[in-house]
Amino acid sequence: MTSVENSVENDNNLVAQMVHRATQTPGQTAITLDESAICYDELLAQVQQVAAHVACISSDSQPRVALLSPNRLESLPVFLGTAMAGGLTLVLSPSWSLTQLRQVLAAHRPHWLVGESPLLALLGADLPSETLDRPLQTGWPPLPPLTTPQKNPQQPFYACFTSGTTGSPKGVVKTHRSWVAGLAASRIEFQITAADQVLVPGSLSHSLSLYAAVEALSAGSTLHLLAQPSGAAALASLHQRSASVIVAVPTLLSRLATEAIAHNQPCPAVRLIISGGAKLTGKVLAQLQRAFPSARIVEYYGASELGFVSVRHSNMPVDSVGRAFAGVALSVQREDGNGPADVGKIGWVCVRSELICAGYLDQPTTPPATGFRAVNGWWTAGDRGWLDGQGYLYLAGREQDMMICAGVNVYPAEVEAALLTLPEIAAAAVLGISNDCRGDMIYAVVVWQEQPLDRRTLRQRLRPHLPRYACPRRVYALDQLPLTSSGKVARAQLAEQLQRGLLAAAEVR
Repeated sequence: MTSVENSVENDNNLVAQMVHRATQTPGQTAITLDESAICYDELLAQVQQVAAHVACISSDSQPRVALLSPNRLESLPVFLGTAMAGGLTLVLSPSWSLTQLRQVLAAHRPHWLVGESPLLALLGADLPSETLDRPLQTGWPPLPPLTTPQKNPQQPFYACFTSGTTGSPKGVVKTHRSWVAGLAASRIEFQITAADQVLVPGSLSHSLSLYAAVEALSAGSTLHLLAQPSGAAALASLHQRSASVIVAVPTLLSRLATEAIAHNQPCPAVRLIISGGAKLTGKVLAQLQRAFPSARIVEYYGASELGFVSVRHSNMPVDSVGRAFAGVALSVQREDGNGPADVGKIGWVCVRSELICAGYLDQPTTPPATGFRAVNGWWTAGDRGWLDGQGYLYLAGREQDMMICAGVNVYPAEVEAALLTLPEIAAAAVLGISNDCRGDMIYAVVVWQEQPLDRRTLRQRLRPHLPRYACPRRVYALDQLPLTSSGKVARAQLAEQLQRGLLAAAEVR
């Protein structure tokens, strides 16, 4: 039995590892947030009290708790306590519109809503709520703490939602088993220990940051959070806390590295940087190597529905997303459904593992024809890619992102990669806008890093890297790309701005 399988067999509840650490080192600092902190024994007491409360809020169905808050010390006890009690936490983002938040609450009917009072007041939701503006348990009925985690590994405990940039966000349901297996696998790949000081500067409403936080607590590390994520705040926390590990999305890592370089404050104490949520470009990688000269830099690729898929360590090709993650079987399946794709041929990126989600919240169990679904006994989230002869995975893009230009399939990732080879470009996003006569028209939005290029020079510089039909028809330059709450490029927002002509003044001539 592998170490991943052993962990799944031994732990039926993802909170069990944190409980074990808290009993071993009760006085160790568990979490800091700016100038506030709690120790492991305090964290455990809060988790157990929340668990006791959650266990009483529903007698006829699994308790559901909607957690809606920015980063606060109270957020993790609510999340972990709900899991300990066998409940399901719906983690919602404060950055969503009121309409989207109301849609999610109406569709999924939580028994308890937890958040900060100003937003709770704006929502006006007709259900029991708890404000995070005061210490947890204030005004709660006295209950003995719940000290034994529920023991059903297949029990759903967490619904992570799509970013909510357009339409109604969709909840991806994770079971205890999927996260316990994920924690065992990430211990193999990342090797975070109780001796580490782990900085997670992103928002806990994003699954990457939430998972990293639970991973740190499960390892017995000290977790450092920021109330307001920024490069400057992250750099200050790094030096103040002597953090040894950083886990964040590339955009936040880039801001952190830029801040460190600009102030001539390299951070040699950092031994490990973990990047996820988007591809780590060569330019950001170079920034990180300069700002964190002693750090091992690891990036992983995954999907909410699939969990970890692949991991790239420093000895692997920079333009790949690495090889299969520990405990994951990886395959690229042909788009026509006739088995594995040949080496170098694009197909569906598929996995088999214990990390896969249990489906979508309150949706039919039958997988849809697109997005998350089964392909020849493998599972895909709709990403396309290819494998080289050594088993390294390269991404081409998501199925909904593919553009058809002059009858040829073009993926945004390949055009973005070509743009980022130019030293004048710091960041790029590529979109296809439908044209009735010509198919998809390729548009690019860039952020200049050095001297801007004019349109003619830009096209000439791209010609060695792209066929003529794949070169962007129009290019727009912005000071920065808009981002979602999870730190990814807000492509839907850019597409809307392009279609409405709102970026006309920014066009590169």
